[in-house]
Amino acid sequence: MSQVHVFIGSAAAGLTNRYSYPEGERHAVLVFSLKEDGTDFDWEEASFLASGRGWHNVVIERAGIVEPATLDDSSQQLVHAYNEALTDGSSMIVYTDPITP
Repeated sequence: MSQVHVFIGSAAAGLTNRYSYPEGERHAVLVFSLKEDGTDFDWEEASFLASGRGWHNVVIERAGIVEPATLDDSSQQLVHAYNEALTDGSSMIVYTDPITP
């Protein structure tokens, strides 16, 4: 059986980020990773997955397991990211508003 891990943190936009955010601009992120039940959280992999999507200086603050029963239609973005992780192995949400120091 599989489960989806979610990592909550922030990252700085790189030149190749798919949202065309200005390089260096920091945003809150959620990184999703498909894992076998009982697998430990892989913090390094979460940073690697974000880096592969054009983000750097990734800081992961918390991790958890997505419980499908908690997902509802009120957050299509979360449902989409969860389903993408199930089919593709990983997914990422980048929040629009930059984090200001």
